[in-house]
Amino acid sequence: MCELPFSIVDHSAFRIMIQNLQPEFNLNHKTAKTKDILQLYRKEKKILQDLILKSKGRISLTTDTWTSIQTMCYMSITAHYIDENWKLQKKIINFLHLDERHTGIILSLTIEKCLAEWRIEDKLCALVLDNVSANNIVASTLKGRYRLSLPLAGKYFHIRCSAHILNLIVKEGLKELDDNIVRIRDAVKFVLSSPQRLKVFDCVTRWNSTYHMLKRALEHKDVFYRFNLIESFKHPPTENDWSIAQELCNFLKVFDDSTNIFSVIKTPTANLYFFQVCMIQLHLKKNWNSILISKMQVAMLEKFTQYWENYSMMLAIAVVLDPRRKLDFVAFCYTKVYNDSSQMYVKAVFDELSKLFDWYEEKVNSSRHHSVASDFRDESSSLVSSNEDLSMNDFLKFKAETRKEEESKTELEIYLQEPFSPDDAIFDILKWWEVNESKFQILAAMARDILSIPVSTVASESAFSTGSRVIQKKRTCLKPYTIQALICLQDWLREKFSNPSMSNGKLHNVI
Repeated sequence: MCELPFSIVDHSAFRIMIQNLQPEFNLNHKTAKTKDILQLYRKEKKILQDLILKSKGRISLTTDTWTSIQTMCYMSITAHYIDENWKLQKKIINFLHLDERHTGIILSLTIEKCLAEWRIEDKLCALVLDNVSANNIVASTLKGRYRLSLPLAGKYFHIRCSAHILNLIVKEGLKELDDNIVRIRDAVKFVLSSPQRLKVFDCVTRWNSTYHMLKRALEHKDVFYRFNLIESFKHPPTENDWSIAQELCNFLKVFDDSTNIFSVIKTPTANLYFFQVCMIQLHLKKNWNSILISKMQVAMLEKFTQYWENYSMMLAIAVVLDPRRKLDFVAFCYTKVYNDSSQMYVKAVFDELSKLFDWYEEKVNSSRHHSVASDFRDESSSLVSSNEDLSMNDFLKFKAETRKEEESKTELEIYLQEPFSPDDAIFDILKWWEVNESKFQILAAMARDILSIPVSTVASESAFSTGSRVIQKKRTCLKPYTIQALICLQDWLREKFSNPSMSNGKLHNVI
């Protein structure tokens, strides 16, 4: 959990500390620790595998690749699902060393092997990937492989990483302004290139993107001016540069806000993203009193249409499954975005929602209908045999017609016509579906799968923040399987360590 090297157990200070804490504890040497960890990995893997297989819902995957400082390529695969208790789960199920060049075919075969190992081939729902050409091959290959078991034959199987798409959209727009912000960027680089200059500048900040770089630079505009008097910049920013930077920050703020929402690793469910996409679309259509911003808009809107128009349907369906929003919210947003054409888009969402509902009804509802029919036959025979003189057959016929009339409405129609749930800060959408699962069995099955779909690969990328610390130069002796055990175990045990009650009083068994 602390990412310490195995050799820590052989350090004299560490052994003295353990001896003082518990003299009778036999602390193994580092060579035994690998065996202990692999044993624990296999034990915890079996526990997690049973939980995933027991879960009613489907699983969405995120994946990413990374090259270590030893130029070894690794692939992280993360499973996202809603468990039996309607809790959103994110678990790293594989952290694999790729022996070969990671082409789309190699990556898809690696994922197939992982799915077979975990026995979850028939539980797939969606695959979230960033936008590189190899991943298109991965998605199409896996879609063809598992097409028969995927909802709507995999129509919405491939989800593109929203955070990555946002990055591409903003980069496309910034091409129009490169000349105008280059002097500010160079000034920042000049300051950061020397510890002495940074000390004089007295500005300890993270310059992790163009937006944040400009935002921080604007906050210290006067300091930049004074610093230039001490150590002259080669090309100092002009007043016009600062003015353009301010316009740009105002324009890019909505993208930064959306990126923060898209990039949260665990807590958000898929119903939260539709609103952000519509906000971005409206933002790109807004009239800005700036020729430069207008030029950016054209390029960014084209890129936006290229990507988001293709998969925003799943985000719209997800927001319909939010009892505070439903189809009315989609209609409201589309009225703002598409004006007179909004009804056409709303109808398209309803049609796709109905198709998905029909697919789930066929999969999960046949047994319920069989059970109801059987109960009704038993009830009918009992009543008829008890007293035929009271014309019970006529009553049963009347009862059947009444029931048929009541059941003519689908769950989807009933759900959409019911009043909205209160929109308050404590609303828990997963708790709502847990409470209403018996009432809306088909829709609950849909909600369990769709709401667990992430829209970003950040969850998989986060594995590499650990990986980069585990796989350091002085730890190259670790075998790939041991690295996988370390990274997966840290992910699986984190929740147990942060919430001991989840271990049912057996946390000491983990240690």
